[in-house]
Amino acid sequence: MKLFKREITTTQSKYKVLLERKNINQQCSYNLPLELEDYLKSNGALKRISPEGSEINVLYKVSDEYKVRLGANILAVIGESYGYKNAGAIFTHTEGEKGSSKKIQLKRNDFKFQGKDYEWFVKLYDNNIEGMNFVTGVDVNNKIIFFDLELSSSIFMKNYESNKSDQNEKLTGGENTIYYGTPGCGKSFYVNKTFNIEGTKVFRTVFHPEYSNADFVGQILPDLDPCDESKVIYKFKDGIFTTALKFALTYPSVKVILVIEEINRGNASSIFGEIFQLLDRDDNGDSIFGIKNSYIAKSLGLDEDSDIKIPSNLSLIGTMNTSDQNVYSLDTAFKRRWELRKIRNTFADVDGYESFGEQRKKDFAYKYNLSKMYVPGSAFTWRQFIEKINAKISEKNKGYSIQSEDKEVGVYFVSQEYLSQSKNDIDSFKIQKFGEKVLMYLWNDVVKTNPEKLFKAKAIDGSPINSLDNLLDEFERIPNGDTLNVFADDIFNTKQDGQSLIEEARVGDPING
Repeated sequence: MKLFKREITTTQSKYKVLLERKNINQQCSYNLPLELEDYLKSNGALKRISPEGSEINVLYKVSDEYKVRLGANILAVIGESYGYKNAGAIFTHTEGEKGSSKKIQLKRNDFKFQGKDYEWFVKLYDNNIEGMNFVTGVDVNNKIIFFDLELSSSIFMKNYESNKSDQNEKLTGGENTIYYGTPGCGKSFYVNKTFNIEGTKVFRTVFHPEYSNADFVGQILPDLDPCDESKVIYKFKDGIFTTALKFALTYPSVKVILVIEEINRGNASSIFGEIFQLLDRDDNGDSIFGIKNSYIAKSLGLDEDSDIKIPSNLSLIGTMNTSDQNVYSLDTAFKRRWELRKIRNTFADVDGYESFGEQRKKDFAYKYNLSKMYVPGSAFTWRQFIEKINAKISEKNKGYSIQSEDKEVGVYFVSQEYLSQSKNDIDSFKIQKFGEKVLMYLWNDVVKTNPEKLFKAKAIDGSPINSLDNLLDEFERIPNGDTLNVFADDIFNTKQDGQSLIEEARVGDPING
């Protein structure tokens, strides 16, 4: 494959180093090397679409024999989805009188009105960066025209140095915070609502037992040489941490968030590795100590022996499910470098919902509606169920102990699709789904060794409830007219003082946990 490169100049770019928006008139085209036109024509890669005659302004499309492919760096700018589309290209030949000032260009407006196959260049042009090389490759053997960007290391080098020195451009306040709580209490919901806002760039990953430092930081992987697909090359592929770090250094005035879901489901100390050293931050939010990592440094366009630090505009946000049994514990040294914040598992924050302001109502609408929906086949609302069950789970000084807030059922443990809009709704599908979601959790994870603390020992017909299957069968039978009659009498008190709380619930009185 023969390559033709041309740097994106000041007048051809929307941004300069630091990715600061530029308020200048752009020429709306990329100039390409003149020899590219001759090479394309001589190999039958161009098809003239302008009428014959004048050579002052001639448009060419790619011939039917050739295909257009977009490289990884272009896709990183315009979106990976464009990699699966047929790309088109319009080459514009311009020249002055008597053949002077010849140019071969890609013009934004020539692409703009050609349809979906051509929209990639419009998007690329509107998001380009000064100093990058625009690369055109021509593979005459496989009939491919290849476009990509070549990122100059000077962009990251200049920006990295500026990030260290230009405090006026640099956002401060970077943090390491873990939000923890019981399953379904709303950790991910809270993190998404708090951090995924306009003007903030969010990266996201999920730790799990097989997740490694190579996944998080990066690793050497084989790849096809874009210039010669018959050859294999080896290069460093950024992990999510390095990707977020690179973005933060490139955009020092943008708040960047790396969200790590389920941070304790993987071996966090092993996954972070030497990155652990960067978690100590100063008052501005920058790493106090740096590390040497030649692969990260090279990926950032820095010298191999450069210090790598987390900048103050990059925050690490974790979520942690405190009740998981098959998890790794976070050691004290690791936890000391994080703020730990508990997400409260309660519906109390929707009390007085009708008097909320417009925005607050909007923020809490889903939670409020969830609280008022009913357990399928029951007269109890989801809120009433949650408050009663959790009071029992966290109960103390009763001579036995389920006792653990970590085992409580979260207010978001089920979504609205598991619940009913009306009381005593005999929807067999929802009853089955609810049982297999909620009762399975309670049986297997909360009271596995002493199920009698939550559930009745016998079914209505006198048969024992000594397995999850027995429990689910009884739940689906709707014993005595309410699915929740599978629970021990002292939880829902269905016969207290001869007055069924189910009947109370049917007239709308709330049952407080």
